[in-house]
Amino acid sequence: MSRFILIILTMLLPSVVLAKRAAPAKVEPVVQQGVRYVAPNDDGRRAYIEAWDVSTNKKQWDLIVFTNRIDPKLEEDVQWVFIKTLQVREGMLIVVSEDGKTHLVDLKLKRVTQAQRAEQSKGSSTGSTSAPSVPAPSTTVEQFYRGEHAPHWIGVILDRGTQIKLEDGSVWEIAPTDRVKTMFWSVAQKISVSRGLKPQYSFQITNTTKTEVVDAKLVKE
Repeated sequence: MSRFILIILTMLLPSVVLAKRAAPAKVEPVVQQGVRYVAPNDDGRRAYIEAWDVSTNKKQWDLIVFTNRIDPKLEEDVQWVFIKTLQVREGMLIVVSEDGKTHLVDLKLKRVTQAQRAEQSKGSSTGSTSAPSVPAPSTTVEQFYRGEHAPHWIGVILDRGTQIKLEDGSVWEIAPTDRVKTMFWSVAQKISVSRGLKPQYSFQITNTTKTEVVDAKLVKE
């Protein structure tokens, strides 16, 4: 009898050993103009948000922010990607997922307007089944900027904060992880430029008007 039980346990052991992914972390809701935005995180195949009226506690609308493509040949739950954080900023809901991707939701239009993946460290694993992209070699790296530490201001915001152009004509590419800041910057805000520490984005641009710092590289002087 004991031998029979041992055989059964041996047969079941592989399914027990196959670890299920941990439950997603609780996402703190955010409130803006009487509306509470929440991420239920209760569906591994789709990540969605809900908008609730604070005064009546009634749901006003919901929106799918992104979906997860499931490979049937792999364990499904390890392919799930959930929402990690929510933040409201100037009419946009900033949704960051577990794989480091930032999704921007226009709260007026009630739709996703942009998504961009943050830079990931080498060897990191986020459950994505896509092959890692190889960055193209840069031909615009500058080791020196004549306007460093001098007072500047923003002349143009390009491509929703991907690049900014200063009043002296210099064009700067913003690090992907910081573009969620620069997309909300405005023309004529005061800027200072100093040397940074990152090899790919070797300068830091400080918006002294908003007291925000981003990493950047010089594209054109």
